[in-house]
Amino acid sequence: MAQTARQEPTDRELDERLTRLERQVAAIATTITRANEVAVSETQAFRKAFAEHREEARSALSATHELIVRLHAELQAEVRGDRLLGNQRHLEIMAEFEKLRTD
Repeated sequence: MAQTARQEPTDRELDERLTRLERQVAAIATTITRANEVAVSETQAFRKAFAEHREEARSALSATHELIVRLHAELQAEVRGDRLLGNQRHLEIMAEFEKLRTD
């Protein structure tokens, strides 16, 4: 078999290859830039939503805390009233027993 002589690419062929590679690199760079822009936009939207949600959660927790404090105070007042009523009833019953003992 005879070997064929290998021919070197011409300047024009090299320029065409280089131009094709430049276009591919430019397309890749454009794609990466767009993907980064979308990622930044999504990150900003997530941050905004998170911040809004955080304020809602803080408000809800604050309202819940206020409700618990108010209900606790009301419950303490009821218990205090029940205790006073119980003491009063106890005194009444003890007075009845004393009355029965003296009669």
